[in-house]
Amino acid sequence: MVGRATADTLVGDDVFRRWLRGRRLTLALISSACVLIGLLRLQRLTHRRPPIGPSAVSTPLSIFKATRTPPGCGLLPPRALGGDGGNLQLSELLRSDSFFKEICALPGDSFNVSSGCVYMKARGLFCLPTFLLIGITKAGTTAFFRYMAQHPRIALSSLKEPAYFGSYQEAAALKRLDSTSDERLLRYVSLFPRCADCQRGEATPSYAWRDYAPAAARGAAQLLGPTTRLLMLVREPLERAGSHFRYFRTKRYRDAANFSEALSIALDEFELCARQLGGDWHARCTYRPGRRAVAAESGAGSGLPARLAHLAQRHKEYELVQAGLYAEHLSTWRSHFDHGAMLVLDSSQLLSKPLEALRAFEAHLRLPRFASYHFIGGRTIPEIATARYQLEVPLVRRADRFFEPHNVRLRMLTGIGWDMKV
Repeated sequence: MVGRATADTLVGDDVFRRWLRGRRLTLALISSACVLIGLLRLQRLTHRRPPIGPSAVSTPLSIFKATRTPPGCGLLPPRALGGDGGNLQLSELLRSDSFFKEICALPGDSFNVSSGCVYMKARGLFCLPTFLLIGITKAGTTAFFRYMAQHPRIALSSLKEPAYFGSYQEAAALKRLDSTSDERLLRYVSLFPRCADCQRGEATPSYAWRDYAPAAARGAAQLLGPTTRLLMLVREPLERAGSHFRYFRTKRYRDAANFSEALSIALDEFELCARQLGGDWHARCTYRPGRRAVAAESGAGSGLPARLAHLAQRHKEYELVQAGLYAEHLSTWRSHFDHGAMLVLDSSQLLSKPLEALRAFEAHLRLPRFASYHFIGGRTIPEIATARYQLEVPLVRRADRFFEPHNVRLRMLTGIGWDMKV
């Protein structure tokens, strides 16, 4: 009986040892699985796009080593930091902005030049955009905005077209940043993710070409710095004008019978300005304030109201042509930014070679290449040329003759241009 009990005991011990080894193996497998899951989650968090919102503050404060504030702060007299006043060379947008003055009054180590972020003890971390998509309207900016949003190192504004550097009237009309002047900058920077290690941007395609473009370029350079990356999409001018007319017809061109009439009215305005200056094109004719001044000078002494009638605010056909003066707009912005700050792309690439356009954009922002873009189509991509075939041949020739010197100059500046089709 004793021998049998001993045998039973040995068998039980052997079973227990096998069970214990199996238990340990199971625990080891569970532990390994937990570690693997943890690593996978960490990898996902590392590659996840920075979240948008005030809570997205993960940047270590040790990055704030620079001692220079936004360039415009140098134009703000010391007395203006505590009250009103300011250098007239400073953008009107910034001159009266209390948040801008608050930034300028901070200690130098609160603002990081390379990242464009500022740390305030009372407010936390705020980050300015590092690049702007400034134009051009109806040249594929919506599609490009969607492409940019797919890159994991890019964090875009929560509002596609803030129009911050534009006019107060346009921002209000678009329901963008419709606040008092001293709140606009604070609301603007609140649109951007608070991450100092990502590229932040916004897209307002009217920045480049509307009448406030010179003021927008000056304000952007004074706030963001002259090395800020800029992007401008361009499109064959006549095709762009046709798309512009179709999109805005019910809002802005109700008085025109059709595209032909609207385009003729627009060409009349610019050709008249050139004739008033002796017949040759002059940069003063690019924006409407300049055309008004030319008309006033040429009509001094008699018939001034009649000479300015076609420049009345209600007549907006000029937009069809003004937006297509790409070389002039490029010069306007380059006069405030470094020469290499601007990247110009032909929007036809978005249809034919979208990846090639995005690779150029990535290189411009010094971003790593992203391999998983999802390319889109349909109405977000500029449609194939149709506008010129809807116009009378004489009008097409007239438009081509007008745009030809501007296209030649653009080709000289960027390598992009279009030849006369008729």
